[in-house]
Amino acid sequence: MSDRWYTTNARLATEWLRLSHCPVAVGRAGRWGLLPEPPADLDEVVNAVGGDRTDSAEADLLLRRLVAIARDDELAARIVIERLRRGLLSIAKRRRETRAFEDLLSAAWIAVRTYDPCRRNRFVAAALLADAEWHAFRRQERRKSNDELPLFDGDRWAAPTPIEHDGGPETELAELLADARLAGVATADLDLIDLLLQNPSVDEVAAQLEVTSRTVRNRRSRIAARLREVALAA
Repeated sequence: MSDRWYTTNARLATEWLRLSHCPVAVGRAGRWGLLPEPPADLDEVVNAVGGDRTDSAEADLLLRRLVAIARDDELAARIVIERLRRGLLSIAKRRRETRAFEDLLSAAWIAVRTYDPCRRNRFVAAALLADAEWHAFRRQERRKSNDELPLFDGDRWAAPTPIEHDGGPETELAELLADARLAGVATADLDLIDLLLQNPSVDEVAAQLEVTSRTVRNRRSRIAARLREVALAA
């Protein structure tokens, strides 16, 4: 871990220690009704949504509920970030870029606040980490970020900074899907593209979605036409 990552992570940890035991914050989290009993501190909420490394359907469901709350609640979003912090550090280490951890934090905040709770994916934490990595590193154009990190005490999360990508089909596809997302293509449609990329069998994807193969083919054709429009407009 670079000195910059260490400093940023230490800052988040210090802030979390204060926030986790703040009576006002703890009381607010208790009113969400996520746990059977009001939590003694916010670490209980983090652990309940998988922060204790518990990989269970119950923890995933609770995390999905917390992310839904986080769309309109900064405290809930900060708790989700705490749940993801180890995963974000792991991605940053793999990326080995000076600002990787900070860019991922900024991107994770965006991913959490804009996440569609109706997405049919399993393992919400993994989906959020993937979304954060996509926002941070796979978009062709990203707005500049500043040195301020968004903490619960009112700072705002910075937008990512531009980076260069090597050409290639995978990069071009990632850029097209990024443009499609920015152009307002529905998340459900992008999720279908992701499923078809992972499994080209229309019949198997249809079975997974519990719809007919004809429905998947029709949606695929409609989405392909929309992606062509996005590509031509880019």
